[in-house]
Amino acid sequence: MVSADVPQVCTTQTMHIDGIAVGAAAPTSSTVSQELTIPTALPDAVTHLSVAGGSLSVAKGDLAFLDSVSVQLVPPTSAQAPFSLLEYRRSGSVPPFINIPATSRELASYLGSSGAQVMISVTGRPPQNGADLALELCVDAGLDQTFTLSQH
Repeated sequence: MVSADVPQVCTTQTMHIDGIAVGAAAPTSSTVSQELTIPTALPDAVTHLSVAGGSLSVAKGDLAFLDSVSVQLVPPTSAQAPFSLLEYRRSGSVPPFINIPATSRELASYLGSSGAQVMISVTGRPPQNGADLALELCVDAGLDQTFTLSQH
């Protein structure tokens, strides 16, 4: 058997949060969830996958409107439970971005035919003009291949 590492793959996906309509009362707090497909550009034969880390940031403004954020890797079938990549609760100062830590857990079974599905849930007061959250996620992958040698 031969094992090989695939170069680290990073991708960024965006989640839009609507702003408050003109003349509407500002909500005290609301929760918005969205499922994103993270195209991994990995070979079909990937047998090992782990998250190398990532971040959550906002294109304009800051993250002050967020009270909490949950980022989960969703399996392609219901036979597995979602895997939590981030559970963030604001306390104190507002960071310029939220770090998603690396994990050594084996996650290859979370890859579907079109990539990985990630569920982002945010709770907070949406900014007046809305916001675009950018999720950057990097993965490490590997292949195990068995070759049969024959003599002619």
